[in-house]
Amino acid sequence: MEVILWATDGSESAYAAGKMVRHLLTGFPDARVIALYVREIFAYPPQALVPSAPVSIEPNEQQNIERQIADLFGNTNLHSVDFVVVEGHPSVAIAEEADRFNVDLIVVGNHGYHGLNRLVLGSVSRHLLDHTVRPVLIVR
Repeated sequence: MEVILWATDGSESAYAAGKMVRHLLTGFPDARVIALYVREIFAYPPQALVPSAPVSIEPNEQQNIERQIADLFGNTNLHSVDFVVVEGHPSVAIAEEADRFNVDLIVVGNHGYHGLNRLVLGSVSRHLLDHTVRPVLIVR
């Protein structure tokens, strides 16, 4: 395994997925890790109202994810973890970035929504399976 994509939104389930990536690295110490954050685009993003607004991640979210990366991978033999931020629908963007980086495995967390929440909010991990042919590991 050469490239692992870890999709993170800074949540506890994403952190659990990151722990699984760290565990996988014991068997693949030379693997490259891509930590991907997808900034979801809504019907009327701020950029639609103010065209010159920069596309970026909220500073507190970025700091949270950077802390997760340091906590998970700071004491490993990895040279670095590439932190990538893109915009789009999470499942589609994850699949596209997996293709762009030619990853061998996508690792995502599962928020564990059930019932009405699952119907209303959907499931990024479930939708991801519909948008990629690459192996996907869903971690609870």
